[in-house]
Amino acid sequence: MRNQHFLAVCGVIAALFLLVSCGDGDGDGPTAIAAEGFTNDADGHTSNNDTSAVTDTSTDSGSKVASDTATATDTTAVQETMSASDSGPVSGSDGGVGKDAGAGGGTGTIGIYLKGELAKKAFNDGLSGQTPTDYEIAIAGYHVLKNLGGAPVKCFDHGNKPTIANLAKDNLTGTCKTAAIPTGIYTYGRVRVAWSRYTVKGVLHYAGQVLPGSFSYFRAWSDTTYKGKSYKANTGTVTFKGIVTQEIPWTYPQANAPLGFKYELKGGNFYMTFPYTKPLPIVQQDKGKHWARLHWYVGDAFRWQDKNSVNFAKGKWDVAVPASMSEEVKMYGVSEYKVTSSIDGL
Repeated sequence: MRNQHFLAVCGVIAALFLLVSCGDGDGDGPTAIAAEGFTNDADGHTSNNDTSAVTDTSTDSGSKVASDTATATDTTAVQETMSASDSGPVSGSDGGVGKDAGAGGGTGTIGIYLKGELAKKAFNDGLSGQTPTDYEIAIAGYHVLKNLGGAPVKCFDHGNKPTIANLAKDNLTGTCKTAAIPTGIYTYGRVRVAWSRYTVKGVLHYAGQVLPGSFSYFRAWSDTTYKGKSYKANTGTVTFKGIVTQEIPWTYPQANAPLGFKYELKGGNFYMTFPYTKPLPIVQQDKGKHWARLHWYVGDAFRWQDKNSVNFAKGKWDVAVPASMSEEVKMYGVSEYKVTSSIDGL
């Protein structure tokens, strides 16, 4: 019986993974990095509207960003905006303080945070949902840009020792000195991602068997090392844990960028460039403590369409072979995002 379960799991894992990673043509499965079809709404949130994703956009879609006419000569206006010495909250983070970029010349700092928002919200989509667990993203570096095509300016780089951000809390992913950033107004951030992982619960149906368990997805976004093993970009694993535990290697399809974002894989490193909700003015000589925080809304954000099938329970994610018999995933773990910073309210 155990061998029978083992073979069932192997077959269903492959079919299930195809269902999740390719369901809407998104190609990257339920990850925080690759939720598709984002647009900005009136209050500055960016929501997943399930539209077609684009790989490399050259314009911002709905974000309130400044044009690149804001140069380093605009010091007066920028200085007035950042004259206050703001210190951001440092709560619940054991992600580690990043390496400071640049050499001396000032005491001002900028902290970059990544926070998972777990609170449940009202979805009016008729779908069932769950909040992914063990949701981690490995952040290896961060740059700021004046526009999408502008030259990236380094804030920090962790090399081959990324900071692991746990989306169950608030995470300080790195810091830099304002002295390392030329004065100006910046409208995009660029993050280098090493890997991501997450777990969702599911029920396998195979040959009349009903096997509850969980599925964990690991993806290397860059060439990286995870738990002592080396992975090339776009490779990883999927693991089922239930009556048996089985892990299989997997090659992920190329990820499509949400509208307004830009994805790049260069020299084995994956970069995601995204628009700020508001322009971020930086003064090189500033001595205050500033911060920027990217909020990912993950509460109940893994969502699927329930089916009225034999042995399928409403509110549980049921999967089967063939994949067309499974409950289709409609949202892949992130419903929206928002960027906040220490200049908010000034």
